[in-house]
Amino acid sequence: MTPPLYLSAPALRVPPTILKNDDVKARVAAHFTGDPDQWPLVELGIELIFGASQSELRHKELDPDARHAERAAAVAWDCLDQHGLAPEDLDLVIYAGIGRDYLEPATAMEVAARLGIERVQGMDVLSACAGQLMAVMTACGLMALELGIQSSLVCSAELMKEPVVYRLNGVDELAKHGAGLTLGDASAAWLITRTPPRGGGLRICAVESRSLPQHWALSTTPIHGRFTAHSSEMLRVLSGEESLLGAVLERLGWALESVAQVLMHQPGEAMHRRVAEVAGLRPDQAINVHGQYGNTGSVSVATALWEHLRRAPPKDGDRLVLIALGAGMTGVVIAGEWVSGAEAP
Repeated sequence: MTPPLYLSAPALRVPPTILKNDDVKARVAAHFTGDPDQWPLVELGIELIFGASQSELRHKELDPDARHAERAAAVAWDCLDQHGLAPEDLDLVIYAGIGRDYLEPATAMEVAARLGIERVQGMDVLSACAGQLMAVMTACGLMALELGIQSSLVCSAELMKEPVVYRLNGVDELAKHGAGLTLGDASAAWLITRTPPRGGGLRICAVESRSLPQHWALSTTPIHGRFTAHSSEMLRVLSGEESLLGAVLERLGWALESVAQVLMHQPGEAMHRRVAEVAGLRPDQAINVHGQYGNTGSVSVATALWEHLRRAPPKDGDRLVLIALGAGMTGVVIAGEWVSGAEAP
């Protein structure tokens, strides 16, 4: 029998600045260099996007010099403190963010250095908004193969720079770039351990991933370019796909009704509602925090779980399922049962 692995509750950090929808529209207006006669149509299009996504607030890092590894390391410290571990207890460090400040080395190297670690296994795992859950799955696979890995850290930070997000120069750009207006900034970290983490976590029961590479171009962020998402086409693809959640539940022998909460990626109300419908979820089974945080990319599932734990702390044995859907298109599901873990001394 495979020894159990545990996924800790995440630590979350968000920038102090909160932008409302009107603030975002003002920033788009400030960057707008298109035909002034088109601005009323652009503004109307933005309002329609906010209405469909139910976007209200998002935290934004306004410091142009903010760095991803620095933010990821800070939230990693929070996670270690929260669960009673020290940096030297880590055997594996994985950075899983979309955002990064350079192509090499792996951002995980800078994160580990900022934690004061001198020797560790480290790597980046990239899978768009599914990055953190894909990194957790990667850590689980490595820990199953290498019993010497006792504790792993997964972290990421998402800091979308203002000109990249808010530069719209015509109404025709809304279909491709408008989804970027709902993006929020955040950083999160999790631990994967061989014993229940202090403060609680999930005993991991199943992990699974599926990709549909023929749809890779539906959402892209070039190295030197702007975030693009064809949201309506992504909805169409998701609507026609067999539920990855259903496949995992069938493998575990779990009834959907037995799952206390499904923590999903948070791209917006329309996508959230459609994924929930395809999966057959009740409204109370899938918390939606997009209106409060926006789409926080790879941190999105951690954001939803952090909010859920704050609002409704689970009981031992509660079944939770984490689902991330990312550009690619890639889906990752992690299913587990909550364990309380040791109390803080």
